[in-house]
Amino acid sequence: MQKKFFVSELENKIIEKNMREANLQNFSTYARKSCLDKKIYTVDFSSLKEIMSTIAQANLEVNRIGNNLNQIAKHLNESEQNQTRELLNEYQNEIQSLDKKLKSMLKKIAEG
Repeated sequence: MQKKFFVSELENKIIEKNMREANLQNFSTYARKSCLDKKIYTVDFSSLKEIMSTIAQANLEVNRIGNNLNQIAKHLNESEQNQTRELLNEYQNEIQSLDKKLKSMLKKIAEG
């Protein structure tokens, strides 16, 4: 049974180089050996997409925390004590939430 496929000019040069290195002059023999003797591995990137999403969300939260710090500094400079305490509590809650998310993400990375 005949199999056909197309390659680019660069791919053809690579194939020819690999054939020379394998000391094969017949492409059919090279193709059979390449196709039959090599195992193909696949990678599931679904967990990586979830991790990237978590990292992006964590980045947004870090930006939000930075904005809160700027607000706290501004209010400290203006001596508004009650509002400053509220902002500090909000900041602490956001830090704890971010810490939980990052620990969860690191656990997923460690588990594979």
